[in-house]
Amino acid sequence: RKKKKDARFGLQKGERATEPRDLGPSRERLEAKRLEDAARRPPPRDRPKLSDQELEERRREMAADAEVHESNRRERMRDHRANAVKECIDDDDAAMKRRQPRTDDDDDDDDD
Repeated sequence: RKKKKDARFGLQKGERATEPRDLGPSRERLEAKRLEDAARRPPPRDRPKLSDQELEERRREMAADAEVHESNRRERMRDHRANAVKECIDDDDAAMKRRQPRTDDDDDDDDD
């Protein structure tokens, strides 16, 4: 049978307000969990110190890579839009053909 809670105090019926309450994890448990999580995390890697010339060279390489990626992205978007437009036109053509009444001279559609 489910115990009813007293809405005023958050106590279950039959409990006394003087008894200790389980209000969640203790501070010690939280601290231990935080320390365990920190121990599981890999330590930061030591990065080699680069000279100003090497840093500038890396920045130039990254800028060139960014330009290539951006041009590829633009090309993909252009192709995607072109394909979407082509599909839309094909759908419109098909819908128009369905709406038009069929006549005998529709058999020769080769004048495109």
